[in-house]
Amino acid sequence: MNMSDEDVIEYFAIGSMMNKTSLTMRDLRPSKSRPGFLKDFELIFGMKYGMAAARRAPGCEIHGVLHRITMEELIKLDKIETWYVREKVEVSSYEGDMSKDTQATLAYVYVFNPELVTKDPELFKEHPPKERYIEILKEGAIEYGIDKNYISKTLELVYYEPRKSKTDLKSFNQLIQKGSQDTPILPSWTMEELREKDKENSDIVFIALNKNVLRLDISEPCAHREILQTSRGTQLAFIIAGKWIYDPMFGVP
Repeated sequence: MNMSDEDVIEYFAIGSMMNKTSLTMRDLRPSKSRPGFLKDFELIFGMKYGMAAARRAPGCEIHGVLHRITMEELIKLDKIETWYVREKVEVSSYEGDMSKDTQATLAYVYVFNPELVTKDPELFKEHPPKERYIEILKEGAIEYGIDKNYISKTLELVYYEPRKSKTDLKSFNQLIQKGSQDTPILPSWTMEELREKDKENSDIVFIALNKNVLRLDISEPCAHREILQTSRGTQLAFIIAGKWIYDPMFGVP
């Protein structure tokens, strides 16, 4: 299908959307992707989980991936990036040696919503990303041919929170064992009871995983808010994992 110029959008990805796997898992399929850089902005990691954002900073430079997407895909991104707003900027794309051949393009980049930042600056303060997240960025940067100096001098030097070790993780069986028959930690509900409970509070999501009920608080910063809301009150927790949880170390669930 041919698209008109009005249907074509240029989107400058600087976070997990630099990664081909992350794009595919969210059903985003750019018609063209190439490395690029944005002048007078810097890469920051903020909020509780250390999510990437662009911030104006004279003299600085961010490298990322310039994706050509549809308006429908841009609307989908807006729903995903709930804590951000789009800003139109001039991005220079390049192939190989960026000092020899660059092309300026108007594109959208996501920045933290300034109204929300003003309202609650503590919520948006800088915070180190998770090890999994920064590896997603580095993997994508390599895949799309982002400038090696930027990878080594910026992405490789980002301070991050290490993955938890296997001994730090807990299974449902371990949680159940901590309770007693009189006061179980995990409730026993029918699916109808789960769906009714899920209607009580829009910021509290209830979903089922196997025979377990999960209560998820999405009132705080949550990168997966949109997919959690669309799957609430169901047994489709595996869809959340399949669409959103990717780890370069372990692959797709």
